[in-house]
Amino acid sequence: MVIISNKVDDETIDCQLMQQEPFTLTINKEHPLSQYESVILPDFKDLKLYLLPEHQYTNGNLNNWLKSNDHRHIFYCGDKEFVVEAIAHAEAVSFLTQSMVKKDPRLRSVQISDFPFEHRTYIAFQRKTMAKRFITKMIEDFPRISETMG
Repeated sequence: MVIISNKVDDETIDCQLMQQEPFTLTINKEHPLSQYESVILPDFKDLKLYLLPEHQYTNGNLNNWLKSNDHRHIFYCGDKEFVVEAIAHAEAVSFLTQSMVKKDPRLRSVQISDFPFEHRTYIAFQRKTMAKRFITKMIEDFPRISETMG
């Protein structure tokens, strides 16, 4: 059993959706955009944007936007802590979920009104080995477990 951000396309593996949460534009709490409840794509197209690996598993909205955007301000980073620190020091913005942002008072989460995409968490397991009752219990308990893990 493993917890993953993208579904596995394998007939021997079963994936059950555990949680889904929208990504938001995450900015430093002092940034001028932090005064708004929501923004649209043109509001932040010229800001330095860090993308994380989990962004590649979203729907096609992000890929379509990336294709039509100037890539000089977009950087790929595999370290979430680095991205959080860059945002906290007003060096960049990124897409994080509200549950990720609420743990750090230096950050602000702003909804993206014209660009919805979400983070999904799945539990993956071999079809023949995991009991359905156990998987159901894991999915039910996941929000509580993820809160305690930080």
